[in-house]
This record gives sequence, C-alpha cells and structure tokens, in this order.
Amino acid sequence: MNKFLFKSPFFWLIILALIAVGRPFYYIYLARHLDSFFLFMLFIPPVVIVYLWFAFRKLFSELKEQEELQAKIVSDKLEKSEEMLRIASKIAEIGYWEENLSSGEIYFSDELNDILDIDKPLDAEGYRNLLVAIHSGDRERFSLVLDELDASGEVEWDYSIKTVKGETKYLFERTILEKKNGAACKRMGVVQDITARKIAEQEIIQSQQYYKGLFDGAKDAIILFYPEGEIVADVNERACQMYGFSRDEFIGMSLLAISKYPGRGAEKIDETFRVKQAHHFETTQFKKDGSEIQLDITASLIDFRGREVILSINQDITEARRAEERIKLL
Repeated sequence: MNKFLFKSPFFWLIILALIAVGRPFYYIYLARHLDSFFLFMLFIPPVVIVYLWFAFRKLFSELKEQEELQAKIVSDKLEKSEEMLRIASKIAEIGYWEENLSSGEIYFSDELNDILDIDKPLDAEGYRNLLVAIHSGDRERFSLVLDELDASGEVEWDYSIKTVKGETKYLFERTILEKKNGAACKRMGVVQDITARKIAEQEIIQSQQYYKGLFDGAKDAIILFYPEGEIVADVNERACQMYGFSRDEFIGMSLLAISKYPGRGAEKIDETFRVKQAHHFETTQFKKDGSEIQLDITASLIDFRGREVILSINQDITEARRAEERIKLL
C-alpha cells in the first residue's frame, strides 16, 4: 500500500499544499530576525520542490507508459498464441468442450461446433440430445467410459456420431475430470475428427479381405517368399493342396529344400530383381511325399508388410509334360 501511496501525484500535491500554506507564516517570522540575503536563500527550497514535482510527474508518466506498453506487448503475444492455437486446432480438426457440473453450463469451442455441424452454442439440453446422437453400439460404452473417468480421472475413447445434418462422423476424445475438495466439479474434453482415418482403415480392411478372397480362391498355387534364403512368407490354400504341406508347415520353410535345381532358383530371383516385372519360367520341385512336380511359374516383386517379396504363381504342368513325352514316343 505504501509503495503505491508514494507513487501517487496526489500525495505529493497535498504535501506541497501544506508547505505552501505554512511557509508565509514562516517567512514573516524569519523576516523579523534575518537580513535580506538569508531571506533570499529561503526561496530556493520552494523552487527545488517545484522542480522535483515536475520531475517526479514526468517520471511517473514515463513509468505508466512503460507499463501500458509492456501490457500491450503481453496482450499481443497472448492474442497471437491464441490465434496460432486456433489455426492449429482448425488444421488438425481438434475441438474442446467443458462442462461445469455445479451449474450445468456447457462450453463448446468454435472448432468443435464445426466438427459436430452445430450452428449455435449448446445448452445442457442440447448436449444431452447430442449424446443421444452417439451410435447405439458406442452409446452402451458411454456409461462404462463415465465409470472409468470417475475412477481414474482421465479416459480416452473413440466413437461414432450422427450429426444434425445426418452425417456419420468418427471422433477420438480425451476427457479429464477435475475435482475440488474430493468432489467432481468440472469435465473437460478434447475431441478430434478421425473420420477420414477411419474410412481409410475400413477401405484397407475391405481391400485386404477382397484380395485375401482372390488369394485363397485362385486355381493356381501362390507362394510369397523372401529373396534371402527363399523363406516362405505366405501361401494360399491351393499351394497347400498341390504340395501336401499345411500352411503352418509351409510358412518359414526354405524353397531351396524342395527345389530340384536350387542354383537355377537363385538365377531366377536375380532375374526377377533385374527386370522389375512379371516373367515366366519352368522348374521342378518336390511335394511333401517326395514326388516331383513340374511347374510353370510367373514371378514378380511386390511389397508385403513393408518388405519386398517375390510373388510366385505356380501352375502344375506335370500331366501336360507327361502327355507331351508320350506323344513323342508314338
């Protein structure tokens, strides 16, 4: 309090007024007892006081301007940070909500309103209606999520929701429960729109299922193997039938162990890498029972789980080659 009192111009104005009122009486007293020189010297202190008054006034004015400038700089930085945060939230499609459990007031950020296609701020009733819009399968999980939130104070989950425009959106949410004196007082959540990612994941799953159907339904044997050591990575059902091995026996096996001409296989692998496209050749391999099987092979390079492998489509031409030999003998 004293610090602010001495900085106030009004404080010093009052002091000067008291001095001004009392000084004439002081001068009359001194005039009767001192000569003119000393009387002149008595006028110097008031001049100094007036000078100091204006000096202090200027100083206080400059300090005030500096404080205002500093406050403006801080305010500008805060506004810039908030604007950058808003832009980042917009780009990342992240929104924020807050619920006061005591008053029931709900706050939704503009970004969250955009995500949920909300045209006006929600009240408590509107928020409850929004929860009803959560798809039924996820709605059953909602009560479990609230229980987990009450127990741990923080929870993450993803769910789907139907917006007021009838669009289905997939959201990821992280919710925090704030407590005061042991009682829950506020819920806060950060919500991200992951619709594009979810749709992409579903398309990948559907694509995998589609190609898995083609893979297993092919009439020819299909073998995926790593070039290093010709280790089998995957096979289809037709390959298991053709060779007599189960899928578990096949995966991890080296094709060198069932090749009649292992050196030729290495040459064909090098050729596959060199031409970088599908090419054909014939070879002979062994079934599980030791019998030979002649194959027409189409080999190409593909990416499998982040690694380059050789896709080998093997057609059994054993009977065709035997028929050709019988014809030659006629």
